[in-house]
Amino acid sequence: MFFKEWDGHCTTCRYNYATRVVSALRDGTWVPIGKAEGEWGDLKMFEGQDWLP
Repeated sequence: MFFKEWDGHCTTCRYNYATRVVSALRDGTWVPIGKAEGEWGDLKMFEGQDWLP
């Protein structure tokens, strides 16, 4: 997923279907930020992580 903020800053995230882990691209490195859980894929963020850096 690519998302452009109102100020022109872009956010990039990806989802791994096998592990159900959501990662964000931060300073050129993919950082795991959360995991989809349950039948409906409720996102549980990892401790200290958020959508924005």
